[in-house]
Amino acid sequence: MDHLWGLLAEAQQIEDLPVREELLKEITRRCDQEAAPEIAAGAFLGLTAMFVHAGRWKEGFGTFGAALALHDSQPARFTREQQDQLLFWYGHMVDDMIDFPDVPLERLEHLIADLEQRLADRGWPAVSQARRRLAQTVGDWPAEEAAFQRWLDTGGADEPDAATEPWRVERLVLRGDPVSLAGAFALTDPILAGEPAPRSVIAAMQCQVLLPLVAVGRHADAVEAYRWVMLAMANGVHRYETYALRMEFCALTGNADEAVGLLTVLDKFDRFERPAGRMHLATAITVLTAAYLRTGRGQYVVGQGDGEGTPMWMLHDRMRTICLDLAAQFDKRNGTTACGDRVRARLDREPLIGFLPLRPGAVAGDVSPPAGMSDADLLDRVRWHQARDEVAQARACLEAVREPAGPLGGHAAEMRARLHAATDTRETMHEAIARHRERGESTIALLAECWLGLRPDEPDGHALTTRAAESLRAGSDDEAAGWADLWYAYVLVRQGRFGEAVSTVRRGAERSRGHALAEGVLTRIEAAWHNQLGSDPVLTAHLAARAIDLFLEAGAGIRAIDAVNDLATAHARAGTDPEFRALVDDLLRRDLPPEVRGHLRHLRGRHLLDCGRAAEAVDDLYDAHGQLFARAEDHRDAALRLMQACAAAGRPREALEAGVLATQTPAESERDPARTNLLRFTMAESYLRIGWLGAALPEYETLVESLRRLGETRTRMYDSAATTLENLRVAVAEDRQHG
Repeated sequence: MDHLWGLLAEAQQIEDLPVREELLKEITRRCDQEAAPEIAAGAFLGLTAMFVHAGRWKEGFGTFGAALALHDSQPARFTREQQDQLLFWYGHMVDDMIDFPDVPLERLEHLIADLEQRLADRGWPAVSQARRRLAQTVGDWPAEEAAFQRWLDTGGADEPDAATEPWRVERLVLRGDPVSLAGAFALTDPILAGEPAPRSVIAAMQCQVLLPLVAVGRHADAVEAYRWVMLAMANGVHRYETYALRMEFCALTGNADEAVGLLTVLDKFDRFERPAGRMHLATAITVLTAAYLRTGRGQYVVGQGDGEGTPMWMLHDRMRTICLDLAAQFDKRNGTTACGDRVRARLDREPLIGFLPLRPGAVAGDVSPPAGMSDADLLDRVRWHQARDEVAQARACLEAVREPAGPLGGHAAEMRARLHAATDTRETMHEAIARHRERGESTIALLAECWLGLRPDEPDGHALTTRAAESLRAGSDDEAAGWADLWYAYVLVRQGRFGEAVSTVRRGAERSRGHALAEGVLTRIEAAWHNQLGSDPVLTAHLAARAIDLFLEAGAGIRAIDAVNDLATAHARAGTDPEFRALVDDLLRRDLPPEVRGHLRHLRGRHLLDCGRAAEAVDDLYDAHGQLFARAEDHRDAALRLMQACAAAGRPREALEAGVLATQTPAESERDPARTNLLRFTMAESYLRIGWLGAALPEYETLVESLRRLGETRTRMYDSAATTLENLRVAVAEDRQHG
């Protein structure tokens, strides 16, 4: 017997979960359940805790039932402490069972009545909380209020951490009336004002009030709450309901791109057992994907890691079906329409605001075309954006075309082939070219052939591009002739005829003079090729500067960014970096497209940071990051620079926010350990500075281990991290000891 007690105590200390699970199961098998039911029940409760925390609720219900049956067979064998532990888990199990619509209402009411009888001599508020939760789920608000009052009367509010229980905020937000919302704000405002709280509490409580704060006009407080939520949820595991609330806030405030990274939770969605969590998350994802559909981005693909991914429109339809089906199951179980009504209200909710900036420098990422444009105008706009390398805007305009197979179907097909790579791209382009010719649009057809001939799957493609380019050059359309020289130059490059390619783009630039975009593209390509070939950097700089002016004249900001980078490379090759920095300052005095201004400020901010002027760099780097983020481009290196600047400027919380944005995937982090360790070191230091010791500890532990593995134990980073880690372990242990 003593041996089994020892094994049970040993099992609770094992950190390897599969090993702990196997030992607990072994105890239940080896234990004589008649002779020592309390030992077997203890093992079953240990398994219950493991299963629930691992999201294996059904197994947890089974092991708890086994523990309860053992107790009821010989209650006298159990100490008061063992019974208390059993009843504690009883309350948890009932609360969890409410989230499963296949548990009948009568069964839940029976369990609550049984729990109430067992707790009669203890006066615990757990049974009142269970009744309150069930009434809330069913939608019986008078019963919910009565149960809540009983919870208060039985001392629920006097329990440790009762004021920070997220359900207390949730019930008030669900009611939604002004008095209830004021009560919700009263519970969450202290944390917003800086009152210390665990990260899980910050995330769960503040997420509840994100949308209500916006709805009552407290926009600044909503942003502040969101920024705390973002930090609190970093590197943690949270309830699906918490992710759902954050997603919906982003979707309804013009920040859908902010939430798309949260869709990684879908990796385990199909295996997730708890139906209530699945319903809430599916509802939120439907709202989020609807925001993409509203802005003409239904074809945006998510989940591209190991497979082809899913377009937003398809994910939207799937999640909508799931959430409505689950809501119907709950309503059938509950005998009310409360769950379905709540889900449908969330699905039908309109955006609360066009765009709510969540951090300095943030700009709206809406790329949808103006309302009321005809298909002809939309297709013209698609070409306009595509020529300027504004892919997201071009795709949004294409998606808004109402009759893609109508009279202008050739244009729609061509743009679809150019903008959406697919297995039938070649066939689609051939069909488009045929339709152009049917309409007598020979110039557009020839330009499409120039593009098509460069595809590797087009037989005799180079010959096709060459013939089409010759026909265009022989015509009178100088702009088209310039584009023809561009495509033909690519053929020459692929044939290794670099000198002829440079001469060809130069000829094209001269022919297309007066057409700023075409001339700019050809001039910029020549500059880029000179950089690659190591040609005269002074000539290269002249060409890049000319291209910048042409792109600005044509309103082609994205292409201007490429020319700025060519100019930077030319000056670096010439050893005239100070001259380039002066040019950046001169450009910033001009009226520029926001994306160009953001890129130039990124260059200036990096220079300021490298010169030790971090405080001056912060605003530049915020603006730069905001522009990249709005364009859905890779913004993580910009975020890394911003993190460094904020940390050096004594702004640790902002450094942490930037660090979260800078975080790469595990595979990317492994490929670049130096970047990863810099990020982790800065994050760890910043956690310390805001007093989050528990968050800093694992960062320091992982950092020190990584540096040792890399053999970098004689660096300043290692010395600092190792010393801090030793002191931090002592401080965290003392904190835990004192609660």
